[in-house]
Amino acid sequence: MSSERRGIRLDRTTAVTAAGVVLGVFAIVGVVTAVATHAAPMYLGLHVGVAGFAVALIVGNASLASLGSLTDSARRVADGELDVRVDLGSRRDLVELSQAFNSMAVQIQQRTEDLTQKVDELTTLYETSRALGSTLDLDTLLDSTLDAAMRSFAVDSGYLVLRDSVSSDLRLRVWRGASDIAPDDRAVRSSMSEWVVRQGRPLIFNPSAVVGEVENVDAITGALAAVCVPLLSSDGVIGAIAVGSRDPHARFTGDDVRLLSTIANHLTVAIGNTELYASLQEAYLATVRSLAAAVDAKEPYMSGHSERVAVFARATAERLGLSHDQRTALEMAAYLHDIGKIGISGQILRKPGPLDEEETATMRHHPLIGANILRPVAFPWSIAPVVRHHHERYDGQGYPAGLRGEEIPILARVLAAADAYEAMVADRPYRTSMSQEGAIEELRRCSGTYFDPRVVEALIEVLEDAGSEGVPLDPAADVDRYEARAVFVSVADGMLAAFRRLGGPRLTANLEASMGQWLAGHQPVFSLGAGHVSARWDRLASAEDELASMRATVGQLGELMAQVTGRSLVEHFYGEAIESLTGRLRASALVLELYRRP
Repeated sequence: MSSERRGIRLDRTTAVTAAGVVLGVFAIVGVVTAVATHAAPMYLGLHVGVAGFAVALIVGNASLASLGSLTDSARRVADGELDVRVDLGSRRDLVELSQAFNSMAVQIQQRTEDLTQKVDELTTLYETSRALGSTLDLDTLLDSTLDAAMRSFAVDSGYLVLRDSVSSDLRLRVWRGASDIAPDDRAVRSSMSEWVVRQGRPLIFNPSAVVGEVENVDAITGALAAVCVPLLSSDGVIGAIAVGSRDPHARFTGDDVRLLSTIANHLTVAIGNTELYASLQEAYLATVRSLAAAVDAKEPYMSGHSERVAVFARATAERLGLSHDQRTALEMAAYLHDIGKIGISGQILRKPGPLDEEETATMRHHPLIGANILRPVAFPWSIAPVVRHHHERYDGQGYPAGLRGEEIPILARVLAAADAYEAMVADRPYRTSMSQEGAIEELRRCSGTYFDPRVVEALIEVLEDAGSEGVPLDPAADVDRYEARAVFVSVADGMLAAFRRLGGPRLTANLEASMGQWLAGHQPVFSLGAGHVSARWDRLASAEDELASMRATVGQLGELMAQVTGRSLVEHFYGEAIESLTGRLRASALVLELYRRP
């Protein structure tokens, strides 16, 4: 009801009450006069009746006013003013009525708040489910989940930690806070997440209400109020998610634990799906690399060509901002872009000089042959069109379809530039290789005719940033640093175990002694004892230094073994060590190439 209508009701109540008072006064005066003058009984009765009517009018109007106030309050509650309360005076029946009304209003308010909270929780879970279902890339998945959780709790900080599959240490994977500097491992070990993962139970920090009391502060974000829950899987606790606030008035409750635990359960399932997808992708990639090696083997001078093209192409795609799925598809296509050469005569492929017109026409069939080979294969990515069109030219003068400009698939445009660059900086039987500077200049000259100008600029930026000659990028750079360490130790130990089985304990002891002397003089960060390699990783400044040291150590181990058993057996020991690894580590070992035959 509007304030104007309430004012009208108030005026009417006041007027009726005033009229009752006037009639009452008039009746009392009449009664007094009648008694004083000994007036007729009829006259006295008239005034007594008027007085009674006045009393009834005043009392009745008071009750009606109370009921009107109750009606007005009920309408305000219906309009959403749930904090309305009424007071109908001291009469027992009206008091009971007002108490019943107030109790009803309190219950409606509580139920409304409960429903609002449920709606907020459902909205949070819906948003989280959308984030979890939008990608199979783990980093993107963790980022989007943390952002959704922080929005839901309206907090200013949060983070996610996962247990390392090899070392079992907690690794900070994504975080949000006031500082731009990522917390170090010491902060992770001191955070509430370390206790949560160890105990497998949720934990809440809330600011103390006692002035001067020492507060619990999360070491990663500095949050005064925080809630952290474990990520529980069938294999145990795999990590934790935490959200928090630096506001000293913030508080978390058991309901917040329940909601964050639900988000954590959904995230754990999504992480499992991501790992399964990664395993499948690694299996595809291992198969594809084997096929690429078989193709390159038809042309001895092409050894490693497909792998180098894949490195250039993926780095260029990242510079262009292409999606994770596009980069993966491009990498697969790069490994297989020359698979159609299987259908080309070896005499043409190995011809030391330029091809004649007929041979050139035959060679131009290899993109079509490759696309036809790949079309029946149920890859999760669309690879065949990229292979089919990687020899198209931006000006429309390429083959096999003569596509022009944007008609050429973007992945094929990237692959064309990467393939051409690798060919320019590699030796061929009929010409020597160009320098990196010369190849870059040639890319610029052909920009807009052979190649997409935007792709050329992205590739050149990648090459110039890398700052090396020929092959500026190492595929091993994509392997996680801690995973590379695990691969190195496992491979070195595996080679020693294989050598011991063949050579016996005496030869193995001599080998370990010689290797220990070499390590002391050349790689003191590593040590060897009882068939096991250990390391002081903190003495190596960068991942590149680590990889170089690991390759040098495995190479020297192979040299010492070769002096006793011969080179072929060393390769057997190395292969046996790799085969003993899990699928994921085996794929990483193939990329790291810790042992390279001299």
